[in-house]
Amino acid sequence: DRAARLGASHRLYNLTVSNIPGPRVPVYAAGARVRSIYPVIPIPDRHALSIGVMTYDSGAHFACYADPRALPGVERLTVALEEAITELETGSTRPRSPRTAGRRGDRHQRGLHLVDQYA
Repeated sequence: DRAARLGASHRLYNLTVSNIPGPRVPVYAAGARVRSIYPVIPIPDRHALSIGVMTYDSGAHFACYADPRALPGVERLTVALEEAITELETGSTRPRSPRTAGRRGDRHQRGLHLVDQYA
């Protein structure tokens, strides 16, 4: 009975992940080259987290939007996401040193960009 009620619930999930393909070539605005484009994936009512990935030029741009009341400590998500991407890129599961954890400059040059927003 409990499983049936959960299955009939209007809240079957609380995470949205979306990939948005963007232009494969650089674009310009008012004569200036656009360096980064971040997706905005709204959080539906009663949901906790949305993650968007937008490919643009030769990079992937990530955006995370979260409800901090529903996800205490969510600010650690950005560092965890960066570490996971590094593992995928290098094939390494070696943890990053505390000195470099959370640093974004190296990732920016490789075409992976993060923006985080907590409501």
